[in-house]
Amino acid sequence: DRSVFFELTDAMNNSDGGRCMDIIDKIVLQGRDIGQFVADLITHFRNLLLAVSIEGETRALDYSKTYVDRLREQ
Repeated sequence: DRSVFFELTDAMNNSDGGRCMDIIDKIVLQGRDIGQFVADLITHFRNLLLAVSIEGETRALDYSKTYVDRLREQ
């Protein structure tokens, strides 16, 4: 579920450290692998950078148009 990455990025964009910690705490309590979460978060940040720096479609972002649009919006 990629929504957690959008949620965390929104909290970071709003300088809401408390919300960031709540999200991370929830992830830990769910028993998710933190190493994998961090790797996936880095991929999310990479995708954000690509989405805003490359106009139009690109093979570098091989995702649905809806997902890419959401990245660009964020």
